[in-house]
Amino acid sequence: MASFNQSADILMANGGYFDFVHPVLSDPFTIKEVALGLARCCRFGGQLPEWIETYSVAQHCVLMAAEAPDRLKLSALLHEVEEAFFGDMVGPLKRICPDFKELSKAAVLPILARLGHGGHYSEVTSPEMKALDNRMLATEQRDLCAPHEGGSWALTQGIEPFHAAVEPWSIRRSYAEFMAAYARLAGADA
Repeated sequence: MASFNQSADILMANGGYFDFVHPVLSDPFTIKEVALGLARCCRFGGQLPEWIETYSVAQHCVLMAAEAPDRLKLSALLHEVEEAFFGDMVGPLKRICPDFKELSKAAVLPILARLGHGGHYSEVTSPEMKALDNRMLATEQRDLCAPHEGGSWALTQGIEPFHAAVEPWSIRRSYAEFMAAYARLAGADA
C-alpha cells in the first residue's frame, strides 16, 4: 500500500513549503508566490457562466484596490493574501467549515508579516475592507454571475456595485496586473 506525506504543508512554486498550521515556519516566499497562487485561484469555485474562462482572486484584488480609497489600496490588494495558499473556499461552505475559516484567517498576519506588510493587518481585516469586498461582490454578481432567482444574494442586498464593469482577464494577465499593482502600491507604502 502506498503511503503519503501527511504533513500540513504544500509545495510552493519556488520549491519551498508553506505550512498551514504554523505559517511562520514556512519556507521563505515572496509576493511572486502570492501573485501566482491568486492568479490561478478562481473565484466562486469556478461556477461562472461558460463564456468566462476564469475569473481569478488576483483580478478581484486588483480591481478592488483600484476602487479603494488611497490609504487602503495596498491593503485591498492584499486582503485575500491567504487564498494564495489555502485557495478560495466559497463563502457558504466556509460558514459550515469553521475550522478551515479559522485556520486560513490565522495565516493572514504571518503571511503579511513575511511580505513586510504586517502593519496592514488591521486594515485588511477591518469592517471598512469588508464593506469594500461586499461592493466588489455585488459588482461581480452584476457582471459575471448567471441570472438567478431573486436577482441578488442576501449578502449583496442594498449594496451598490462599483461603476466599472468587470471583464475577466487571463491567468497570465491577472498575475502581471497584480504584480504591477503591488510594485506601484508597495513602493508608495515604503
